[in-house]
Amino acid sequence: MIQSFVKCFSPLVLRDPRGYPYQVPCGKCIACHNNKRSSLSLKLRLEEYTSKYCYFLTLTYDDDNLPLFSVGLDTCATEFVRIYPYSERLRNDSFISDFCSDLHNFDNDFVDKMDYYSDYVINYESKYHKSCVYGHGLYALLYYRDIQLFLKRLRKHIYKYYGEKIRFYIIGEYGTKSLRPHWHCLLFFNSSSLSQAFEDCVNVGTTSRPCSCPRFLRPFWQFGICDSKRTNGEAYNYVSSYVNQSANFPKLLVLLSNQKAYHSIQLGQILSEQSIVSAIQKGDFSFFERQFYLDTFGAANSYSVWRSYYSRFFPKFTCSSQLTYEQTYRVLTCYETLRDLFDTDSVGVICRRLFYHYHFGYPDYHDIFDFLRFAYNAVLNSKDISLFSALRSCVSASRTFLRAAAMCGLTPTAYFRKYKDFYRYLDLSHLRSHFENCIASSEYSNNYYNIYQLRTINGNYIYDSDSEFSRFRVSEQIRFERSIKHRDQLALLNINSYL
Repeated sequence: MIQSFVKCFSPLVLRDPRGYPYQVPCGKCIACHNNKRSSLSLKLRLEEYTSKYCYFLTLTYDDDNLPLFSVGLDTCATEFVRIYPYSERLRNDSFISDFCSDLHNFDNDFVDKMDYYSDYVINYESKYHKSCVYGHGLYALLYYRDIQLFLKRLRKHIYKYYGEKIRFYIIGEYGTKSLRPHWHCLLFFNSSSLSQAFEDCVNVGTTSRPCSCPRFLRPFWQFGICDSKRTNGEAYNYVSSYVNQSANFPKLLVLLSNQKAYHSIQLGQILSEQSIVSAIQKGDFSFFERQFYLDTFGAANSYSVWRSYYSRFFPKFTCSSQLTYEQTYRVLTCYETLRDLFDTDSVGVICRRLFYHYHFGYPDYHDIFDFLRFAYNAVLNSKDISLFSALRSCVSASRTFLRAAAMCGLTPTAYFRKYKDFYRYLDLSHLRSHFENCIASSEYSNNYYNIYQLRTINGNYIYDSDSEFSRFRVSEQIRFERSIKHRDQLALLNINSYL
């Protein structure tokens, strides 16, 4: 399948099974971080667009319930980091375990400087973050079990008393001044009675700094203050800014408990299954190319439909590009046969029995499995044999394909014709989009590839600071730094990146 245009400073060059090179984003450069933030901002905006109400929550810890940990390091085995819970409620939690990380793969330079690790910790405690250290060797870390239990209790209560299934986006953050852990949540729902419950608040703050907490939320978060307010349509920009993190952010916190997010499945997918099925039945594949929504001011905005939309109806599987159409059809229609043969609906059980069949050569099975042997070979070459990743990919894709065919009211043969037509259309669309973006985004296409080829082939290149690509890279750097919440404090403290 033809890949779309890659907007990345340092794209990775991979090769497909036929040996043809293609590029994928690195996921680490500034351009990738900005693209990730823009994508998340769009998804939150679409989620808010389809919901009648959206509330923004901030959950903080008081001093008695702050999740404190003592961090120890075995210098003889640098890949082993031990976390000791400090408070009583954390020590009694079975989810606390030693944190093991392969630091050799994480950062070789960090491992080389492991002899000076104690000096870094002393420097961190005494010079930079006096307000961030709670006694000798105690650090306040994001403890994700707290927010998981809070969300579980909240959703159960709302469904029981209001009959509403809320959607959510939650992200953990360290404060900009003291790096104190806290949580931000966006809750999306349509119930007017639930909105009234959120508006029934009590001030749990001070006169100078009021904090409105809904009365019904107080029993669910007993570790500190819960602040709530209804959004004005711009909360997505604030929350999505947490995706970007400065390179100077303390590595000690990144390694032990980094900032990360939880959200509902299919976040921002506002297209209904009925509309998707209707487009497939009509053969209108342009439906998956671009859609429109109205913002808070009533203006129409377009957006590109991402892959998770159509992967539920046109699934891909491991090594699918190596197979002919006939072989692909056999894989995509094998689920019902395997289900009847093994008498189970579980994809995991089917994959396990398939693996044993290929591995031990059970004689009582038929040759019906021969066309899946390529997936078994991929399992042997993979790093995760226990999950049977390649076999699971094939069987899961087959189940998804047959369900989509039944949903569209088509036979597997007729739906497979739609399947082929869709990916032909998608290849043509990607090819057209690639050349359009090459013209529109000359910063990536003209100067960039020359630099990339010189750096890849020769190992060194002459950096032209006045080139179009260099100026564009500086502008992206400025845009990236402006979206970082910790930039002011970290620039002032100039924290060493190894912490």
